[in-house]
Amino acid sequence: MKLPSCLKRNKILGISLPTFISGSFLLFLVTLSINVSENLNSLWLLGQTDLFYQINSTIDKIKLSLQPKQIAIGFWGDVMLARNVELLSDIHGTNYSFTKITNQFLANNYNIINFEGTISNKHSRTLSNTMSFSVTDKLVPELASVNITHASLANNHALDFGPIALKNTTQKLLASNIIAFGNPNEINNDSVVYIDLGSYRLSVLALHTLYSTPLDEDLIKIFKKLNETSDIQFVYIHWGEEYKSAHTEKQFALAQKLIVLGADAIIGHHPHVVEDIGLIDGVPVFYSLGNTIFDQYFSLAVQSGYSVNFFIRQQNLEFTLFPFTSIDNHSQPRPMKKGEQDRFLEELASKSNLSLRENIKQAKLIFPFELASSS
Repeated sequence: MKLPSCLKRNKILGISLPTFISGSFLLFLVTLSINVSENLNSLWLLGQTDLFYQINSTIDKIKLSLQPKQIAIGFWGDVMLARNVELLSDIHGTNYSFTKITNQFLANNYNIINFEGTISNKHSRTLSNTMSFSVTDKLVPELASVNITHASLANNHALDFGPIALKNTTQKLLASNIIAFGNPNEINNDSVVYIDLGSYRLSVLALHTLYSTPLDEDLIKIFKKLNETSDIQFVYIHWGEEYKSAHTEKQFALAQKLIVLGADAIIGHHPHVVEDIGLIDGVPVFYSLGNTIFDQYFSLAVQSGYSVNFFIRQQNLEFTLFPFTSIDNHSQPRPMKKGEQDRFLEELASKSNLSLRENIKQAKLIFPFELASSS
């Protein structure tokens, strides 16, 4: 019997065992434990000696190491670091807007944001009520420090200062190891990012639809490629109408089209408020996550949002919802307290697809998925 390398020399996962215990005997115990007893209580019948406590603990660790690692991806809404957000960071420090939700970012392997603005070579602070967002490059390292790994530029502010500034934005983000993807005008190779999930490959397509709806032939072409090169396909989309708490007919029609083409989840942003969660042919549609970081303060709705944290568990696509609010301090989101979260999820559930309501209240959605491992 050929043993795994971790069973050689009677040292497993850093724990040394007595030399008279052979690798074959240990492998037998591991197999017996996995097949017969999930909680390993049966091994305790062998005697409560230090030796068997050690074996028991070791087998627990081996079992954990044999399980596929769960890779978590956080999807967030609009992040705008210009105007008053820049002013607040000058006063309180560059980490001001992130400090209370840093742990939520760090809990994920990857985090994807919609980057609202442009990092221009000639930056000047954006004045209040101005709609062209110039972002200082000194805030970019803060994005990286909280583990923001991807930034979509498929939105209506990526070209605020023209194509040269857009290129500079991409370069400045990449200099901090943040992958910029998505094009504000068209669907091309930059529209897609791939993320390795271990045995599976996820593709995320960034779309911007405020000024025009993508052409059918362009969508068909890109989804043909995605279906051939990835196991799971998500769409991360800038769409909808500002300050509407429910999706529009146009959003629904486009969502239907994307799902027919192969989308396994659709995650939206732009309206600056949270919209409902839909379900089309078994595929979840998170119509709008609301603001993540912004300088809008005129209502509770524009200061409330949530992230969608995605991972694969036991052949299921799982999505957990993380609500937050910046109602206490301008442009500084924090996790909602228990009562706030319950009310938020209750309201979100009440306007969402009927079959999802109870799950939304529990902040977790699970969808069975037939996954074919990438080769």
